[in-house]
Amino acid sequence: MISSRRGIAGCFFLAIVALWLATDRGSDGDDDEASKRQQNEAASSLSPNDVVARGSSVFCQGDSARTRSCRFKNLCYWPSNDEFLFFHGPETAIDGLPTQRFDPAFLDLSSVSDHNTQHFEYTDLPASTLRPRPRTKEKEFEESFRVGAYERGRHVVFNRFNPGNFMHVLHDDLLPIYFTLRQNQLIDCLTTGCKYRLVAVDRHNDDDGSAYIDLYQLLVPFDDGILTRKDLIQLGGGGGGGDAGSNLVCFEDAIVGLSKLSTWYQYGFHEPQGAIPDTHATGNLLRQFVAFFKERLGVVESTASSNRYLFPKDNIKPGSIVLLSRSMNRIILNENELSASVSTKMETSVNVLSVETTSLRDQIVAVANASILIGMHGSSLALALFLGEGSALVELFPYAVPASEYQPYKTLTGLPGMNVAYQSWENECEENTITHPDYPSAYGGLGHLSDVERDEIMTSRRVRRHLCCENPEWLYRIYQDTFVDISSVLTVVKRAWQGAIHIQDNLKTIDRTVTSVGPWQKIFPSKLRNVTCVVVRSKDDGGGIGLRLTWMPSWNRAYIAGEVWYEVWIQEEGKESYDAYKLQATEYTFFDNIRRGTSYIVWVRSVIGNLEGPFSGSLQCRT
Repeated sequence: MISSRRGIAGCFFLAIVALWLATDRGSDGDDDEASKRQQNEAASSLSPNDVVARGSSVFCQGDSARTRSCRFKNLCYWPSNDEFLFFHGPETAIDGLPTQRFDPAFLDLSSVSDHNTQHFEYTDLPASTLRPRPRTKEKEFEESFRVGAYERGRHVVFNRFNPGNFMHVLHDDLLPIYFTLRQNQLIDCLTTGCKYRLVAVDRHNDDDGSAYIDLYQLLVPFDDGILTRKDLIQLGGGGGGGDAGSNLVCFEDAIVGLSKLSTWYQYGFHEPQGAIPDTHATGNLLRQFVAFFKERLGVVESTASSNRYLFPKDNIKPGSIVLLSRSMNRIILNENELSASVSTKMETSVNVLSVETTSLRDQIVAVANASILIGMHGSSLALALFLGEGSALVELFPYAVPASEYQPYKTLTGLPGMNVAYQSWENECEENTITHPDYPSAYGGLGHLSDVERDEIMTSRRVRRHLCCENPEWLYRIYQDTFVDISSVLTVVKRAWQGAIHIQDNLKTIDRTVTSVGPWQKIFPSKLRNVTCVVVRSKDDGGGIGLRLTWMPSWNRAYIAGEVWYEVWIQEEGKESYDAYKLQATEYTFFDNIRRGTSYIVWVRSVIGNLEGPFSGSLQCRT
């Protein structure tokens, strides 16, 4: 079978994408180490001001603030102004900057895109401002800067988005930092001994994130591997009493712009919250982070949990079930009854796990070895990231909070390759809820509203769609406490487990000893080899001239599912148009539009399913 089309697009074009090349590979080898030592020894004879006065440099990749990341040399932070400075000097080099750096922003300091508190900018200055000079009336605003600390080595500069919230810590910080480290070949430093630091320049009070600061420490190779804004103020000479420090803190090598490879959810800053439509996150990627994270925590997964998909088909009982318990807000008021009923119905143990008193490590251990995780909507359900394949998540929602509008965890479990079943339950009975209109407004209180506004919210039966983050109707409803309807919850739990069994059955059909490639990954056909061209004469039309083309199939064909086709382009030399053909054979003779004494250029590629491989190199044929 063969099909043909006439091309008018001009001669064949191949695009080669230029890859930004890092200027320093860190500690990848002995030669690199020796070279770096020599550089450091030469620089050590210079003062920090003299080193930075050589000039700052920046190399960027990405075509927008959302996708851009940059690597800086001699990037400086000015604590007293909370501002980054870039010094133009004799050794300055710049590549990859947008023409309009401030339209609307240069790049994001956080993995949360397009948030006006997360943008990164720097101020340009001549390196001469690092030299001391007298002030004059004509230049009364001219500064003379002093480098108080010159931090050598590699640094990742970022903002913690919300370090007091477990979901935000995982989704917005730890996962993006992990993949940023991998993209910059730094993650291996945790085992090879090379060093880098994380630099969190956000204004969050460190006490607010104290419950999770140890999690960030898991991502660095040594104990003092994290610098916060408070540390930068001290390095800049600042002390107590609000003194932010007037000296600069400069970084020899700084990466700015976290990877967004692993993010899957947006929180509703510009439109109501929902899944990121073009996310690249997959279960395969997230489980790479999970394996790394559990290793750093010293968490060992049980054999039964890690081989859940190998369970015999008649084993329909789940292993342990984890029920997340909250005592501060969003309380399940009949938690004991629910736990006992689930245990009886599912014929297994239920581990009631307090999110306030159980260590995070123990929470992760319990969830990683669980068959089903049950909990009220909230950041603790980010623990679902640690569920094994073939398990299930049951998410409970208070009265008037529609599950269809708040789906970070449904989106997580539904990512390609996550292989976790999901079901939600909503409280549909207003009598089974206890509200707290007298709470502070941040926790759903309504005391700051007018009588009309309070009545409207308290009588509403469904939270209306809204933007983040202080919608009073949303806060009022999400901080309710709930008497769950045991019977309907049991039905949902049973349905979730049936979904998990279905996933387990599917996983049994995958031969994981052959390949680790999942349906979320794409293997493209290889370039065709041994493409040949032979001039032949037709026996049927008076000796017409034809081109017989042959080639070898894609050598990785065995690893790709789908029907195989070959696309052939034939262009007469000197012309813009070309003939294109689609066929299934690896050998064919073309007579149409082939003329004697003419040169032709030929390209061939493989198409398997809907995946197109690269064209072969151009082949010249002369009749």
